Amino acid sequence: MIKLKRGRYSVRTAETQADIRAAHALRAHCYGLGAGADRDAFDDICTHLLIHRTADGALVCCFRMLPRDG
Repeated sequence: MIKLKRGRYSVRTAETQADIRAAHALRAHCYGLGAGADRDAFDDICTHLLIHRTADGALVCCFRMLPRDG
């Protein structure tokens, strides 16, 4: 698990399906889609990173990293 904190933000890897659903909801909100509508095949093979505002714990950013072999 990746877990970092600096200044006003903390970063961690998604560990649960609820974490990934929160990332889907944030992405859908950013792209103006329906709730949870931003899901694709990469979600199952990527590592999701979640960035939270430490003041209130709000999820403010998320991204995916695709592990590469070789």
